[in-house]
Amino acid sequence: MSEGRVVTEGSPYGMDPYRAPAPVSTMGGGITLGYLFEVVRRHWIAMALVFGAVLGAAIVALLLIQPRYVATTRIKIDPNQAAMIGVAAGNARPDPGSIDTEVAAMQSRDIAVMVINRLRLMYDPEFAPKADTPNSSPNARVDAVAGRLLSELNVKRERDTYVINISYRSVNAIKAAEVANAFAEAYMNSSVGSRTGTAAKQVEFLTGRLNTLGSELAGIESKAAQLRAQAGIIGGGTGGSFSGTVTDQRVSAQSSQLSAAQSAASAAEARYNVARQQLASGGLDNVSAVLESPVITNLRAQRAEVVRNLGSIQSRYGPRHPETLSVLQQVQQLDQQIDEEARRVMGRLASDATAERARAQSLAGEMAQLRGEQAASSRAGIMAQGIQQQADAKRDAYNRVAAELQQASSLARNTQTQAQIVELAIPPRSPSFPNPQLFIAFGVIAGLGLGLGSVAGLEFMSHGIRTAETLETQLGITCIGSIPNLEKKDLRQSDGELLNPADLLIEHPVIPFSEAFRGIRNTVIRAKQKRPIQKLAIVSSLPGEGKTTSVLAMSRTMALSGDKILLIDCDVRKASLSEHVGATEQAEYGLVEALQGKVDPRSLIRADEIPGLDIIPVKEPFFSAEDLFGDGKIQALVDKVKDGYDYV
Repeated sequence: MSEGRVVTEGSPYGMDPYRAPAPVSTMGGGITLGYLFEVVRRHWIAMALVFGAVLGAAIVALLLIQPRYVATTRIKIDPNQAAMIGVAAGNARPDPGSIDTEVAAMQSRDIAVMVINRLRLMYDPEFAPKADTPNSSPNARVDAVAGRLLSELNVKRERDTYVINISYRSVNAIKAAEVANAFAEAYMNSSVGSRTGTAAKQVEFLTGRLNTLGSELAGIESKAAQLRAQAGIIGGGTGGSFSGTVTDQRVSAQSSQLSAAQSAASAAEARYNVARQQLASGGLDNVSAVLESPVITNLRAQRAEVVRNLGSIQSRYGPRHPETLSVLQQVQQLDQQIDEEARRVMGRLASDATAERARAQSLAGEMAQLRGEQAASSRAGIMAQGIQQQADAKRDAYNRVAAELQQASSLARNTQTQAQIVELAIPPRSPSFPNPQLFIAFGVIAGLGLGLGSVAGLEFMSHGIRTAETLETQLGITCIGSIPNLEKKDLRQSDGELLNPADLLIEHPVIPFSEAFRGIRNTVIRAKQKRPIQKLAIVSSLPGEGKTTSVLAMSRTMALSGDKILLIDCDVRKASLSEHVGATEQAEYGLVEALQGKVDPRSLIRADEIPGLDIIPVKEPFFSAEDLFGDGKIQALVDKVKDGYDYV
């Protein structure tokens, strides 16, 4: 067919060839939800079978599995009692590792053996070995029962709390609770005995250790005291710190005196040097120390008074008068006294400088001697301090051992358990395994998953074209219609015989099969409005795909609608169309002879039972290597017979 192809599949029919193909998902394109629904719809039976099988298997397993019951006893480890070895006195929070140690202890073989004896589980069918070996010993039987018992035990700490859950799983709800409670009681009884026994051993060991530390501490402290006395060390006794030696204190005092003496000597030396410089530059009258002397100041005041009197006397009596001479003598005496006093001041400055310098030198000598003594005492102090640190370390160790001994003694006398039962286990009402809801949910999920997987597998293994959209997408051509499949029940007549599908549209013109061909005819008519169409070809790639039935049904549909149709049977190998309409019996020649040029093709035209439909048949099946349709033979034949027909 020049404008498209007819698809003889069970898909929707009557499609418009001139609309754009809808975006349909295939394995070659993008996957959409619509495509997935279509795939599930095609394989829903397989999916349902797989889903039912998996769900049924889950239900059967639920019914066959023996139920298991879990009972839990909750106990609390008391952190306020100094009950666990390794917990320091006064420490309210034990090491988390100690709690984990208790959890491990609850799952020990010794606790399991206590539970076995308490509940008499040696011959319980749930725990006893299936069969004893000939040489099996009692210990081997106990180990086997203990192993089975511990395999169903679960001991876990509740996060960071001091509560421990002891859970036991059994096929019997009452037995699960009894075993869980028995483990809790066995642990509590065992912990008291083991703790007191361990504490008694600790008391013995710590007592000996305490005596040894006491002897060592006394010897070290005696040695330290001797060194302190020899070196004159101040402080540094028991628990104290060194505050220095007697020599250190003398050095400190001597250093202060030396600094003061050196300062005084420097000052005296400076005053004397200044006085000498002033004396050299201008005489005694320029020396500031002389001028500042109160004696010289008094003498100068007396001289000034005598000099004033001298002037008045000279003016009254004259220079040679005895009174005048007497006053001059007084002035000379005062000048002599001033000069002597000035020299005494200079002498005192020199003496002071010499004395201060000698004192400073004396103190420096004493300081040097003290420094030597200080070095010796410092070495002795360092030795004493080291020995004292050893003594302090021994004392700390002694105190720690004494505290541990006190704690161990308390534990040895304490018969209270470190744990208490918070909640006893009670027989559970429902099993913990299997969980019916979980099993059913798992069956549903697994069934859906495997069902969808089977659908995907079937779809993956299928390589056919099922929809018109897939055809258009994969082949890039327009589909003008699709023909629904017909089952045998649709073709069966009342007398039991089967109709040919091409005859069915005559008997039943309004069924979907007939409507599909009318839809294709309408598509051809609409296409003819855009360009002239007279010749139509219906072909297939393989035999048995329905091209003969389709061409006959299409031709009859068009003829019934008023079109003038010429149908040429080109299937020269089978001649099935000609046989169906009975043309082979009536014709003397057929298409083969016309193509070979032996007969005029117009003489071969035969009328069908449907008015408006003519047929050029094939006389009989033709098997030859001759090229009947090549070199334009078929085209020439069609051009010769097409006149007077709407479609060929």
